[in-house]
Amino acid sequence: MTIDTDMTQRLRAALDEQLGVAFHRQPGLRPARPVPVAPGERGRGGRSRLVPSLAVMVAVALALAAGIYFGPRSRTRTSPVAAQHHRRRANGGVRPGWIALPHLLPTGATGARVATGPVPVPSTGTYAQAYQGRATTDPVELLITTVLARPDALAAYAGHGQSVTVPGGVGYLVGHQIVWETADEVVVSLETSGLSSSDLVAAAQLVEPHPALRLGVDLRRSLPDGLTETGQGYVGGDTVQYQGDEISFAHGSCRAYTEVWAGTPADFGAVAIIATHVEKTTVGKVAALLAQIDPDTWALLWSPAPGIDVRLQGSNCDLTGVGAELKAADAATWTTTLRSLGSKVFYFKPRAPLVVAPGVGYTFGLAH
Repeated sequence: MTIDTDMTQRLRAALDEQLGVAFHRQPGLRPARPVPVAPGERGRGGRSRLVPSLAVMVAVALALAAGIYFGPRSRTRTSPVAAQHHRRRANGGVRPGWIALPHLLPTGATGARVATGPVPVPSTGTYAQAYQGRATTDPVELLITTVLARPDALAAYAGHGQSVTVPGGVGYLVGHQIVWETADEVVVSLETSGLSSSDLVAAAQLVEPHPALRLGVDLRRSLPDGLTETGQGYVGGDTVQYQGDEISFAHGSCRAYTEVWAGTPADFGAVAIIATHVEKTTVGKVAALLAQIDPDTWALLWSPAPGIDVRLQGSNCDLTGVGAELKAADAATWTTTLRSLGSKVFYFKPRAPLVVAPGVGYTFGLAH
């Protein structure tokens, strides 16, 4: 099956908007709110319909790597892991469900978008489980996501995808992504780079979706190509608001930005899948992922502490070097730096997480 390059470009554009791939955004501006469209309009170039709790759902439907191969099967059993929704402990006296982000300052800040207080930890929406191969360079990636959906959420996929058998019914293979809907209206998506289409179909046979009240999946046995879990949890946020702080800066010839948000390591799986080249590296002593987004743009992602994610992205940058130089600023230094930027700083007050009663459901927001 050939990859739809037009779809790939649309997905990249959607990811740019939702995850900040385009590093040259004007500092201090809030990302545009997605424009809702009818589900039937997916696949015709329009944006997908997104609900507030799925602010980064577009990241599930990502561009697919062209280098596909049959890799060795794992000889180790992947333990079935029940979805732990990772309700992180609040820090510094912050009430449960919220987290106080560290103030990480790069040298040469030129603009900022910052939260005025603790930000909500995602607790609803898209539950993601990320898996990665053992290779240091361009490791195989698999992202499994589940989301509560309204009936017929996958109607648009039927016309664009190849029908494949999955546990409990029929799924649709589009490029190197398989999506299907369970009887209790949970949409399951498997998205990969590196796995062949046949291995992706084989991986789908191992998935046991959880009921709608507890999103996530279990696996019956080990995944193809020795994939092991690298992270799981809700990704995105409970609202379309930005979930953390962003600092734009110049570092010599480097033009970049850094983002700090409440998230999970599963967030990185989406970036790895759309990247043209990926390397495992470290920031200090912390494991990190260095991903090439396009010929001139790279992203470095790591979790300096549980529940805290950092994304450093730019052009003409030694990202690992810049990342190692990021320092946690005290309150006085943070305030002084932001004041010096004047009108180039945009402040926003995080809102309380959205609470949705069981059974209400969401519209699945994949881009195609």
